[in-house]
Amino acid sequence: TSLASGVRLEAVLGTGEKRRAIVNGRLVRAGDRVDNVLVVEITDDSIRYEQSGRTHVANLPTSKVAVRSPSALHAGEP
Repeated sequence: TSLASGVRLEAVLGTGEKRRAIVNGRLVRAGDRVDNVLVVEITDDSIRYEQSGRTHVANLPTSKVAVRSPSALHAGEP
């Protein structure tokens, strides 16, 4: 993420030319604008964007999410 510049990368979806990203709550592709930001490139875990004539990078958050298996849910385990 890059909150200092007001850009928050929330997710990257798809691969290749079909790759999309969720930026500040909006689904975008390379070439789209979000507020005053031009999304230049979407990679597996980041976006490259231009804002006020400068190029920046926003990365996906690295925080871990606990995921339980479906069998554990059915067994009543926490």
